[in-house]
Amino acid sequence: MDSLLLGVGNYTSTGIIPNSKLNRTTVRLSGESKQSNWLTVGGSVAYTNTQGTRVQNGSTLGGTMLTLLRAPINYNIKNYYNPVTNEETRYYALYDNPMFVVNDDPYNDQTNRIFGTAYARAKLSDNWSINLNAGTDMYTTDSRQVFAYSSLGDDQSLGLGQVNYSNIYSRNIYSDFIVHYDKYLSEKIQLNAFAGYNFWYLESGSTFTRGENIQVPNFYNLNNFNTLYDSNLAGYERRQGIYGDVTMSYSSYIFLTVTGRNDWTTAFGPNSRSLFYPKADLSWVFTEQIPRNNFLTQGKARIAYSDAGLGPASYTYFKTVYYAAPFITDGNTTGNGSPYLGNTLLAPNNVNNPGGLVPADNESVEGGLELAFFKNRVTLDAVVYNQVSHNNLITQPVAPSSGFQYSLANAGDVRNRGVELDLGIDVLKSKNFNWHVGGNFTKNVSKVLDISSGVSSISIEQGFSDIGSYAIVGQPYGVFYGTAWARDPKNGKILVNADGTAQVSDQSKVIGNPNPKWLMNISNSFTFKGFNFSFLIDIRHGGDIWDGTVARLNRIGISAASANRNQTYIVDGEYAPGTPNAGQKNTTPVSALYYYQTFTGDGGTSPFAVENAIEDGSWVRLRSVNLSYRFNFLKKHPNSNINYLELGVSGRNLILITQYKGVDPETSLTGAGSNISGYDYFNNPGTKSFAINLRMGL
Repeated sequence: MDSLLLGVGNYTSTGIIPNSKLNRTTVRLSGESKQSNWLTVGGSVAYTNTQGTRVQNGSTLGGTMLTLLRAPINYNIKNYYNPVTNEETRYYALYDNPMFVVNDDPYNDQTNRIFGTAYARAKLSDNWSINLNAGTDMYTTDSRQVFAYSSLGDDQSLGLGQVNYSNIYSRNIYSDFIVHYDKYLSEKIQLNAFAGYNFWYLESGSTFTRGENIQVPNFYNLNNFNTLYDSNLAGYERRQGIYGDVTMSYSSYIFLTVTGRNDWTTAFGPNSRSLFYPKADLSWVFTEQIPRNNFLTQGKARIAYSDAGLGPASYTYFKTVYYAAPFITDGNTTGNGSPYLGNTLLAPNNVNNPGGLVPADNESVEGGLELAFFKNRVTLDAVVYNQVSHNNLITQPVAPSSGFQYSLANAGDVRNRGVELDLGIDVLKSKNFNWHVGGNFTKNVSKVLDISSGVSSISIEQGFSDIGSYAIVGQPYGVFYGTAWARDPKNGKILVNADGTAQVSDQSKVIGNPNPKWLMNISNSFTFKGFNFSFLIDIRHGGDIWDGTVARLNRIGISAASANRNQTYIVDGEYAPGTPNAGQKNTTPVSALYYYQTFTGDGGTSPFAVENAIEDGSWVRLRSVNLSYRFNFLKKHPNSNINYLELGVSGRNLILITQYKGVDPETSLTGAGSNISGYDYFNNPGTKSFAINLRMGL
C-alpha cells in the first residue's frame, strides 16, 4: 500500500509590544511505498521559513520594559522623535524612549530550514529484519540589529548609530543501520534484540559584522559606518557509535532489558577516546501471578540503572592554547582592539585547556510502580530516582600568574533525588458522557556534593555585581549568592542601627533558592457526544526569584508601594549589639526615602542588601482551556473521504494567582539558552493567547 501526504501550514502572530511579530510557513511532503512483502521504503522532507521582528529585553539602556517602566506617567512617550536634529526625545538622559526603541531599533531575523529522512525496512525472515535510515537537518539564520542614531542601546552607549549583521548556519547529517532479531527460545522465554551502527556529523558556524558611528542616518549599509568589526566561528564534529539492546521476557510477566552504547567523537581531539554508557531495566508484572479480580487490574514494578555519558563540546578536550583578537579598555574610553594601527593582533585565550579531561557522566538508579484499579478506571504511576552527575566540565578561576584567568577542569558532583507521581481517574464513564481527571506531581531536590580540591563554591553565571548564581557544596545547584542583611544568629531578625537603618552583613551569603519545592498539574476532560471540554491547572510551590524590577522601581519612586512619601517607616528588626537598646524590637522610624531607596530598593545613599529583592515565586495558573465539537456527518456520506471535521477554541495562561510582585514568576532574564533561572529585571511581560482551530481527519 502506497501513501503520499502533502502538508502546508502558516502561523502568524503579532506581539503585545508594537511592531513585534512572527511568521512561520511550513511545507512537508512524506510518503511510503511497500515494494514487496518484505521491503518497505519511505521518507519525508520539510521546509520552514520563519521571519520575526523581535523586541529588546531586560538589562539594556534600550530595553523596552526598562525604559517604559521608568517613564513618568505625565510624559508623552509618543513624542519620541525630533525631525530637526534626527534624534530621539528622551524623558531621561540615560535611557532610550521606548517608542523610539520599538520603531527605530528593530531586530529582524529570518531562518530557512530543510530537514528530512529516508528509510528502508526489510524483513529477511521470521526472526531477522534490518532497518536503514539516513537524514539531514540544515538551517541558516540571518539577522540584523539596528540601533538608530541617538539610541543608547548600542555597545558603547554613545548614541552614534550601530548595526549588527549576523549569519548562523548548521548542517547535520546522520544515519543508522539496525539489525533486529526476535525469537521464542522456549514456550515461556522470548528474546528481542537489536544491534546498530550510527554515524553523525555536524558542521556549524557563524559570521558577525558590526558597524559603528553612522554617517547618514537610517541608511544601514556597512559602507555608511566609520568603524567596522567582524568575526567568524566554525566548528566540526563527527561521531560514530555502535549500540545494542537485548530484552528477555519470561511468561510475559518478568522482563529484563540490557542496553549499551559506545561512541567515538572527534571532540576529544587527536588522542581520540570513547564514551560507553550502559543501562539495565528489570520489571515484574505481578498481577500475572495473582487471580484476576475487579480491584487490582494490573500491577507492575520496575527498577533501572543507567550511566549516561555526556558528550563533550567540540575542542574543549584538546590540549591546545587558543588565540583570539584582544580588546583592551580602561573603562573610560571605547578601548582598542585588533587590528590596531593596521596591524593584526592575536593573544592567548584567557581560558586554559589543560588536556587529560574525561567525559562527564550521569549515573542514575530508578524505581517505579504502575498500578491500575477497577478495570483501568484508576491508574497510578510512581517513580523515585537518585541521579548523580560526575566529572562535570567547569571553568574555574586560577591564579593570573599562570598566564590564564580560568582553566577547564573535571570537577563537581551534583546529586538530584526526587519522586514523580501520575494519577488518572475516570470519574464518570458512560456511552455519551465521560469525565477524566489527571494529575502529575514532581519533587526534585538537588545538592552539590563536590566541586574540586580546595574549592567550595563557584559562580555559574553572574550578570550583576551584588548577586549571582552559584554551585556551593552542600547547597542546591544554582542558589542565589549575594549581599545580605546582618541578622541575629539566634532568631534571624534583621539588625538595625540606633537611627533605625538596617545593617548589611560584611559577608555575602546564600540568599535564595530558585528551584521549586514541588510542581503539580491537574487536568480535567469532559466529553459529551461530539463535545469535548478540558482545562489544565498548573501549580508551582516555592522557588525564589530575584525581583530586580520592583527593587529598582521602589528606588526611583515609581512603584505603587512607594507612592506614599509623606510618612515614616519602621524596619522590622531588632537593635544591633552596641546600640543603646540592643536586642529590643526596633521602634525608630526612617524616612520614606531610605525605606524605599535602600531597604526595599537597590541603592540610595546607604549600603543595601540585594537580599531584599528575593521573593517567593509560587503560583497557581489556569494554563489552558479547550472547547471543541467534532462533526461526524460527512463520514456517513458514501462519496466522502472525510472522517471528521472538528471546530475548536482554546486559551492559554488565562488566570494567574500569585503573591509575586514582579513581571511574571515564570519569566527569566537569562533566557532559554542559560542553565540558571529566577532573574527578573524589566523582563517582557507574560501573555494570554486565544486560538480558533479547524481540524479535518481523512
